[in-house]
Amino acid sequence: MNSPYRLAIETSNPSASPGPLHGPGVAIADAHNTILGVELLGQGNRHDDLLMPAIDRLTKRLCIAPMELSHIAVSVGPGGFTALRIAVATTKALSMATGALCIEVPSALVVARSIEPVSEPTLVCLCSKRESTHATVFENVQSSLGTVAGIIQADQLPGLHSQGIKTLVGDSFLPESMRTRAQELGMSIIEPRLSAVACLKASLTLKNTPADALAPMYAREPEAVRVWKTRKTDNSTP
Repeated sequence: MNSPYRLAIETSNPSASPGPLHGPGVAIADAHNTILGVELLGQGNRHDDLLMPAIDRLTKRLCIAPMELSHIAVSVGPGGFTALRIAVATTKALSMATGALCIEVPSALVVARSIEPVSEPTLVCLCSKRESTHATVFENVQSSLGTVAGIIQADQLPGLHSQGIKTLVGDSFLPESMRTRAQELGMSIIEPRLSAVACLKASLTLKNTPADALAPMYAREPEAVRVWKTRKTDNSTP
């Protein structure tokens, strides 16, 4: 491709800390990985209404034609069901229309790339629900790709702390039981910041993903799927 521009999409966790340059949005970089522009989506929940217009505004502002995109990086979760589904579907559609290659970026890695360098291992918590959260361990937030710990609860924090984890990243939905236990252990708690710029930077360390293999990373089975399975089972019961 003559003009290898990279587009990044980050809409995975609208509940993460908003700010001037972070929050749901899109970003574009040039062949030298220099960020050319960012377009935020705002704080609305209707990303299906906001995402494509934001991409359109950004490409027009930078005078970049869609066919000039070489890669599309997308933050795939864990995160909100609808936000991830829309982001992945949009990425697939753009890839099919433009020929751009896809890059699947775990949202925990996006968070890690947004954190100031820390010397100790860090636990990134996303998609908190009731008394549990989805956790990923990063030995070094600026270089490691992270190890998924999966769904954890407060009683598992002491074991992780004994492994050297001194920092926990969690948003306002982090269970109070986990927040309290982390504080008792002397762990620092910071809010996650997700941005399209961080998504783009994280994508540079990852391999391309075939468009047909691109899929959201859900922390738990989506509620709609659980309800559908329950109704299906109830209807099949004699």
